[in-house]
Amino acid sequence: MSTNLRLPRILEDDFVRDLIAGPLTPLLTLVQQDRDLIAEIRTDILDVYCKGQRLVSVKRLREGYRLLSHKKFWDAQSLDVRVAEQVAAFCKTEVPDIKQSIALHAARGREIEFEQLLIRVNNRENLNSDYIAVDRQGIAEEGKGRTDVVGVYWPGDRRITNNALAPALIEVKFGLGGGVEGVAAQLSRYFEDLRGTLPTFARDLQGQLRQKARLGLLNGLSDLAQAKIQRLPVSDRIKDMRAVVVLVDYNPRAGRLDLGALRALPFADQIDLFHLGFGLWRANSTFRVELSVAASDDWLTRVCAGAFDAIPNPFAWIESIEFARLINGHEAARTIGVTELGNFANAKLANAEAIGAWAGTPLELWLCLFYEHRLASHGGKPVSYAEGRRPIRDLLCQSLRNTLQRLSPTEHAEILRLIASKE
Repeated sequence: MSTNLRLPRILEDDFVRDLIAGPLTPLLTLVQQDRDLIAEIRTDILDVYCKGQRLVSVKRLREGYRLLSHKKFWDAQSLDVRVAEQVAAFCKTEVPDIKQSIALHAARGREIEFEQLLIRVNNRENLNSDYIAVDRQGIAEEGKGRTDVVGVYWPGDRRITNNALAPALIEVKFGLGGGVEGVAAQLSRYFEDLRGTLPTFARDLQGQLRQKARLGLLNGLSDLAQAKIQRLPVSDRIKDMRAVVVLVDYNPRAGRLDLGALRALPFADQIDLFHLGFGLWRANSTFRVELSVAASDDWLTRVCAGAFDAIPNPFAWIESIEFARLINGHEAARTIGVTELGNFANAKLANAEAIGAWAGTPLELWLCLFYEHRLASHGGKPVSYAEGRRPIRDLLCQSLRNTLQRLSPTEHAEILRLIASKE
């Protein structure tokens, strides 16, 4: 089923001018200053949100503008305005009451509230984060598909270049709801749909992004960055597209997220997955101080049974020879879509040497260790390659051990399956 993603929306030039220096300026100033508010551009409509709910919708009339809000938040429901004084009075007297009504009477949809918070923090705080939100609730015209946020990927190392911005689809999932178990299929449908519409989508996304910057709605960027982003194109190549999955307060013990399905997608290397929120699960902790674990005679047997805490700590290259061969690296690589293990492992090694750390999932690091030992035993390497201290490979072994202590139930089961299939 195609999602038919709606194209990003845009305002007419007169509307933009009235926001910057006209009757709507008091409302724009309020949005720029109020941490509870964000503004989203629609087709010649500006929607202002509070806690994920539409606080006011600004619609252009033949003369002036109409301010609209839901009756459960504002008894008047609408107000026609022509001059800045009317808008300023609305901001001063009506907006606080509407905000209070939203707090009391809005549906308790946590996902859209976190969605708004994600947009505000990444667009309006001085964080220099890699993603910028451009539009939220991009829904199919038929109502059959929805992407929570569309934006662009603009990391710090690209900001000194004039390279095109990468378009991004951002899915926000709260807790165990929102179809988290089907997110891989959801992203696959989006990418399939965009293969035919991406040039138009990218062009309109570029226009909306430039309007947001011009309106000061990306004021988390420096003045220079806000000026520069209005000149950069948005790429229309599917290989530049980014997909972001944001899991807010997702319980890692639930096992609903199918990481294997995400890794099997043909664009898996274009996906970022973030754990956000306030739920404190130790499985999500990125800092552990593990006690030293001496190598016992049966530690490999215990590992085969799933006791990864039996791996010696510290874990060095010279101790990892038999461990690396507990899985068939070539077969395991194919389960995550890696067809050229050598190229994959060499790229991981180059990155580790460049940044001084190994990055990857437990299985990806295990594949690297498997490949490095294959080189040592079959690649004509000197004896010193296979024996003694190898700092970058010692670091690989320790990184792999550390990640194996934080497996989700799904990852734990998959690695045990790979070990069993090798036996």
